Amino acid sequence: MKKVIDEILIEATILGMIEGSTKTTDQALVLKEAKNIEMINRIGEILSEASIFDSKYEEGSKFLALSSTKQILDKALPAGAKTPKGPFTKKAAQKKFIEVPIGKGPTVFVHADDTKKLYKITASANQFKSMFGKMKKGAGQGDINWNTDTLETAACFGLFVNGVSILETLNSTKSQDDLPKAIANIRQKVNKAISSSGEYSAADKIQSKLETMPITDWYILAQLMAGMTQFTDKVPKFSPKYLILKGIRDYYKATERSELVSGVKDNTADAVVCNVPPDELISALNSGRVVKYSSKGICSMNGGKIKFIQLSLKKGKDSAQLGKIYGFLKDKYNLLDAQDVLDLAISEGFSDFFKKGKEFIKSVGGGLLKKITDLSKMIYGFNKKIISNLRRVPKESVANLEKQLQKAGLNTNLKESINNLSEARKQSMWDSFGKIGAEQKLLDVVVDNTNKELVKLKKAANKNNAFYYEGYEKLKIKAPIGKDAVAKLLTNFQSAIVLQNLFGDLSADAKKLYSQMVEIEKEMIYGKTTLPLYKVYGVSKDGGGEAFEMYPGATEYIKEKTSKNMKDVVVFFLKSSKQKYYFTLSGYGLSGISEKTGDLKYSQFRMGTNSSGQYSYNFEGTQEMPLGAVKKSLNIK
Repeated sequence: MKKVIDEILIEATILGMIEGSTKTTDQALVLKEAKNIEMINRIGEILSEASIFDSKYEEGSKFLALSSTKQILDKALPAGAKTPKGPFTKKAAQKKFIEVPIGKGPTVFVHADDTKKLYKITASANQFKSMFGKMKKGAGQGDINWNTDTLETAACFGLFVNGVSILETLNSTKSQDDLPKAIANIRQKVNKAISSSGEYSAADKIQSKLETMPITDWYILAQLMAGMTQFTDKVPKFSPKYLILKGIRDYYKATERSELVSGVKDNTADAVVCNVPPDELISALNSGRVVKYSSKGICSMNGGKIKFIQLSLKKGKDSAQLGKIYGFLKDKYNLLDAQDVLDLAISEGFSDFFKKGKEFIKSVGGGLLKKITDLSKMIYGFNKKIISNLRRVPKESVANLEKQLQKAGLNTNLKESINNLSEARKQSMWDSFGKIGAEQKLLDVVVDNTNKELVKLKKAANKNNAFYYEGYEKLKIKAPIGKDAVAKLLTNFQSAIVLQNLFGDLSADAKKLYSQMVEIEKEMIYGKTTLPLYKVYGVSKDGGGEAFEMYPGATEYIKEKTSKNMKDVVVFFLKSSKQKYYFTLSGYGLSGISEKTGDLKYSQFRMGTNSSGQYSYNFEGTQEMPLGAVKKSLNIK
């Protein structure tokens, strides 16, 4: 840290000298301002250049050897141990390693690509900085701004050049000194890819950074391209290959006919790869030509003369899929706008809805109650039988609760407080919690209504083996209690209503309940399209991981999912754990059935609030687990 501070002081001193010599003219003032900005930027750069030991570099981060790496390692390696040249990958602590005690300071585990061994290195901060090439975190002036357009464009480069070999070139670079030559070679290939299509949505945003971008960006670019190349080598094998990315909206319009669409969400395909120019494919679709598809997910027209494949592009297999669901709900159904939601992380698959939705709804105020109902209407809108079960919407329950509270003596419009997110209304709602918690008559209204809604769930579970509810006890609470306790109690009331609406007919059998969940999953994966699609992923830094997976036509997908034997299967587990003034609720929803073993997988989530001093509601995914683990957590034998 002293070295960093010294660098900053030197920068400041030099700039201060310049400032001191140029105080008298307007030009000098401009120069002074520019130099001050330069100093701030330089300080930011110095502070951002932390070394491998810094926690901001997670496990899996790549580092290259510097000129002094060998000399420093040689002093501490055990006798006879080969000196690693790298590249090096940061790893988690493990039991089997080669100890390298260089000095006092942080300890880091690194794996060397050349020796294939793991090293436990303990050294000072300066020693680490002298051994491993620094990788700046965050977007600097020379870095690529990775967003949807640049990520998708980068992936599509892999259609036209070999992204696998590019990633291998990066990984085979042994030292910082070898890097410029490797980058020059890769840059030439990337420029070739850029010149191969006019359908990229952000080629200029990447090409303009090819002379300045850091090694981290080269890795992201190579990983995305490598995933696409793996897909291209194994699936389409079109010659020539054409891309639709920038013109994807024109493709959507061309497929807007009854046999090619079903549902309400926009087609989730980000790109199309085809064997004819984009205009020719779109023209054929617009003319109404019959579209067929094979078991491999390849669509065709004109007796197979025109072929194309829909692609959904993802940064990685395990990366959260953000944005599309948010935009869909917001724009199509006027739900969950930016003021309502701090973090929406829904993956485009229902099983990941819980797994990846780490904070589905957070700090949205009471507007959630109505909006979740609107959301459930949308989700089940394609099923008329389920719509009939959504007649009694949560806003009616809120209105009923409000009337009861007013009769009991609470002079506030609870419904308006819940459904309006203005700070004044939020505060009005919060203040009302104080009065509810202080007066037994008002508190009894909330307690009685909460008990009533939870009992509905309990009764449904008692009659239906496909729905399990454990842990309900009648709440009896004596005033006074605090505002936070009232808020948590109200989330129980809210959760019971949300679950009743979200799952529709809880008297339905397992097959029916599961089919409803599959319908949601289909909608999230495909959107409107009934045609097959491939999800294409960026691979890991070492080239591993799943590069792509195929989803059949939407009809086949539903049929395959719902063909399983659902006898005696619990589709949804609900558990309530009684606290002093409220319940904590957690649920486990069936998310998949193994093709090979028939084993059941469940996604765990919890409902409630973590907030204090305000009313908020969380629908929070935690993890996916096998049935055995679910039963263990519920003490079911």
